Formats: sequence, C-alpha cells, structure tokens
Amino acid sequence: MKKEHIYFLLMCLVLSCSEKPTLMPEGVLPEKKMISVLTDIQLIEGAISKKLIDRSINNKESTRYYAKTFEKHDITRQQFDESLNFYTENPKDMQKIYEKVLVELSKIKAELQNAKKRTVEETK
Repeated sequence: MKKEHIYFLLMCLVLSCSEKPTLMPEGVLPEKKMISVLTDIQLIEGAISKKLIDRSINNKESTRYYAKTFEKHDITRQQFDESLNFYTENPKDMQKIYEKVLVELSKIKAELQNAKKRTVEETK
C-alpha cells in the first residue's frame, strides 16, 4: 500500500475513535440550569418520600411544588421533560449532571446540619 493510503486509514481510525461532542438541540436546558432544577426536584421528592408531602392526599399540592420549581427557574414543564429526555438519551452527560446534583444536595445537607448545630449551641 502507498504511504498516503496508510496515513488516510490511520486518520480515519483516529477520528472514528475520538469522542464526539453531543449536539444539544434548541430548547434543551444547559447543564448548569438542569443541575439546579434537578436539585430542587430531588428536594421535593425527598420531602414526598419522607411524607412531609403526602402525594396520595395532596396530589394537587405536590403538583403545585413542581409548578413553582419550574416557575422559579423560568422554564416550562415541556422544556424540563424535553431536557430530561435528551440527557437520558446521553447517559454520560446525565451521569455527570447527577454527580453534580449529589454534590449540591450534600452542600445543602451540610448547611442544614451546621444551622441545626448553631441553633442547639445558642440554646445552651
């Protein structure tokens, strides 16, 4: 084979093995905003699972919490659903987002624990 053919095949191999960036469709929430929205949604789900919000009795109430979250972030339910579908179809991106959501939730937990600790110390 000629050298040119070998170089061409080598270039094709290198280019085909490299990770291609994910093209984000219009309307999909950027990663940072998606992290913020998912963090809030996880807080709502946590409250529901701890029965702070009883979904079976207060389904309208929990729906209202979701609506308020979307309003807070200036998005629609449809934008969130489309973004969630996009990121779910791109598992590496979704994993990266959820790792950052966990970091945010850990920060919130630490802040609450520190506030509780300060309150206990102030009452002594």
